Amino acid sequence: MFRRLKASLWSLGILMACGGCVFIWLRYNLQNAKLLFYATCAGVVALVSFVYSMTSSSAHGFVTKSLFGIGALVATVCSGFFIHYSWTERIRLQDMAILPFLILLSLLATGAALTAWVGFFCLSFAKSHKSDDAAS
Repeated sequence: MFRRLKASLWSLGILMACGGCVFIWLRYNLQNAKLLFYATCAGVVALVSFVYSMTSSSAHGFVTKSLFGIGALVATVCSGFFIHYSWTERIRLQDMAILPFLILLSLLATGAALTAWVGFFCLSFAKSHKSDDAAS
């Protein structure tokens, strides 16, 4: 019980700190994009940690499957946006010499989407396979 409460409080503290960073960044129009990126990534990790710490152990399978599904959807959309932007703006990006970097981001996003979808379907198949074994 104390471990769950401690994990929840740490997650909420980190989430509030990240939210404060993002608020200050947006409020004062800061130019440091790395701060926004790191605060957003840390906030997402803290939010996932908070969700896990607040759910019971019996619901962790459902939460994991849901997070894989949401991650798969987000990664697929990001991959599509990167590919679309790389294709439609390829001449301008080539002139700025950042087309290879955007192609790399497109490949990474596509790989993340495929990995998340494979994880989601493996979790779905394992769940349905266990219920089929229990029924027989």
